[in-house]
Amino acid sequence: MKLLKFVAVPVLALSVNPGAHAAPTAAKTIAVVSVLPPSGHFFHIALIRFGNACKLFDLAGFNLESTIYAAAGSVLSPTYKLVRMSVPPGSQIHTSNTEVMGAFKSFPTVGEQVRQMAQPLPAADFYLVAWGRHNDARCMDYPRPYGIGVTTYQFAAAKVHTLVELFLVDAHTLQTLASRSVSADAPLAGFEWKEEAQVVSTQDMGRIRSAMQNLLGSSVATRVREMVSGE
Repeated sequence: MKLLKFVAVPVLALSVNPGAHAAPTAAKTIAVVSVLPPSGHFFHIALIRFGNACKLFDLAGFNLESTIYAAAGSVLSPTYKLVRMSVPPGSQIHTSNTEVMGAFKSFPTVGEQVRQMAQPLPAADFYLVAWGRHNDARCMDYPRPYGIGVTTYQFAAAKVHTLVELFLVDAHTLQTLASRSVSADAPLAGFEWKEEAQVVSTQDMGRIRSAMQNLLGSSVATRVREMVSGE
């Protein structure tokens, strides 16, 4: 009798559609990289628009890159091997058609941009990219929470909020396998900020840092779990 041996070969479906993707197979290496803006912002929404106020603050001491790496590790380890991948300060990711100086310019895929920026480039099967838009790291007259920061209101509790995009990229083909938006906010009880001249205390900055780390960490973990499970 002739025996036939069937070999199962895992196939990764390449897609930029957040709802159509395949998770990386086990025993693979995933390089985690964060490309985040240098600043967050305080934004106060007053009853009258002309009373709105905004002020930037430095994110350097918030360790959000470490928060994202730890959140990813809480989901992916030990099934997958995780390594850190870093990019130079000020690095930015652009979507395929981004407006630059009033004109739309085409850019390479997210995977290609990350490969160009990484220093050094680690050996990996997949890249997990966390991207915070640099355009959100500025003061905009936008009457709702946006980007990474804290929004205060005239008669409501302040909110700490985060917004990053996650991409799972095949490190060999540089194609995006899955993407998720990580947008979350949480109340910041007892915090008030109303004008640019107002100085935020060291204690309040510590509260904001802890709240932001907790919010971002839990949100990233949830989205990474969805991405690798195919939900």
